[in-house]
Amino acid sequence: MGNFETMKPYSYYSLHPSSLYLDGGAMFGIIPKPLWNKKIPSDELNRIPMTMRVWLIKSKDKLIVIDSGAGDYQGEKFNERYGLLNPPKSFQSLLKESMGAEPGDVTDFVLTHLHFDHACGALTGLDLKPSFPNATLHLHRAHYEYSLKPSLRDGGSFQQPIIKKTLESYQNIHWLNEMDNHITESLYFQTCHGHTPFQILPYNKDFIFLADVIPTHAHLSIPWVMGYDLQPSITCNEKQLLLDWISQKNLNIIFDHDANNIGGKVLKNQQSSQFELVNVFKSQQTYFEEVKI
Repeated sequence: MGNFETMKPYSYYSLHPSSLYLDGGAMFGIIPKPLWNKKIPSDELNRIPMTMRVWLIKSKDKLIVIDSGAGDYQGEKFNERYGLLNPPKSFQSLLKESMGAEPGDVTDFVLTHLHFDHACGALTGLDLKPSFPNATLHLHRAHYEYSLKPSLRDGGSFQQPIIKKTLESYQNIHWLNEMDNHITESLYFQTCHGHTPFQILPYNKDFIFLADVIPTHAHLSIPWVMGYDLQPSITCNEKQLLLDWISQKNLNIIFDHDANNIGGKVLKNQQSSQFELVNVFKSQQTYFEEVKI
């Protein structure tokens, strides 16, 4: 991870375009239900409530969006399967109602990876127009290449026609790679591979967006990794290194899928070596929330 540069003051916002329900057993892998159910109780179908958080950074000359949810066009069958119980909120209405902005005002659009619940919101409406038509799209090239030929195990997480349409729809694409960890002048990324190859975690001097490496507060414990992860043991190693670094840098963590907790600080218990969430940013579960960091 690189050194931080001086950056202009930013405001931070948590956007909640849609809810999501996934099987609790899949979300916690080998962890027994009596343990994880205490952290995030499941419904009668064994699903846990989650969000598809979008992180927004605003400055004098930048409006940066990180991730995009599953989109507002998927249809009734898809919405029922994944527990999108309320109609997804379009970015056009969400931005206009909350901060008087338009999708065209977004300057930079960052995708941590191309699983449907993070990337399909790159397009909007039944005609699949770009959600942020003037933005530079930042995407890891090696992850994009993997998404075209994923393994049999995780192929269902990628909607390849949507990925192809996304790449055709954005005029400016900044391909990320391992030679340079800059996204923008003051926004960086760390690459992880346990969940999916070349997933990126954006960060700056204030926060790190944890994407699917640590999707909720319940996943702070090192062995608590998702059954969706391609390489769970690698995820464990990545989490250990990442949380040590976050703790040393005193960064705020931002969860992608935690419905009740936007994020907070992590504190390492020196006796147990376990990490705890402190100074928590609690979510009011509204479509748009400013986060004072």
